[in-house]
Amino acid sequence: MSEDKKVNPLINLAAGGISGALSKTLTAPLEKVKLAIQNQDSDPRVISGEMKRYTGMGDAFKRHISELGPSSLWRGNFANCIRYVPTAAFNLAFKDNIKKMFPKYDKNKDFGKFAGTQIASGALAGGATNTLVYPLIYVRTVLGADLGKEKKFNGMADCIKKTVKANGFMSLYNGIGPSSIGIVVYRGAQFGIQDILKSFNPYQKDFTAVALASKFAVAQVAVS
Repeated sequence: MSEDKKVNPLINLAAGGISGALSKTLTAPLEKVKLAIQNQDSDPRVISGEMKRYTGMGDAFKRHISELGPSSLWRGNFANCIRYVPTAAFNLAFKDNIKKMFPKYDKNKDFGKFAGTQIASGALAGGATNTLVYPLIYVRTVLGADLGKEKKFNGMADCIKKTVKANGFMSLYNGIGPSSIGIVVYRGAQFGIQDILKSFNPYQKDFTAVALASKFAVAQVAVS
């Protein structure tokens, strides 16, 4: 492959960030309603009877729009979008550098060890990335679960400021344990399977229609 056909990784990262932010924005209402229903039983206003429980997704959508306005369905989406690019960047950077720390194994002669290093590097990269971006995940969850007409937080910056002031910086990492376990398992499987399949793809370094189709297929298998 000639040098002029190589794609700048920054372009790939930017394209991935834009597409990721777009998809997050389109699905934000569903995520907002899901968080509202999941967290309502721990909300003091629901417990005290001040606010009625949501009876389902339809009721949650209807009440968000009528009581809080349509824009409330995208509350917390900004934090969700801006974490996407650093998440993708850190995952790639960590994975490639962590992989260099492992011995290199021939996929044909030592497939088990080869596969293990791919899965381990993906899992460690996912855990490291989750640790760095978790405050954004926490803020997105808190804003998404901030129910009622009177909001506790006026946006992402206000949420971070008030949370740190009240409970200290480490409070932004509440719940990171279960989150990290899930991410380590998920990223280990995703990146591991993807890198294993890529190593056997004869079209991996090509940019033909067949090559692009094969890369797309590999990506879909890895995330499914």
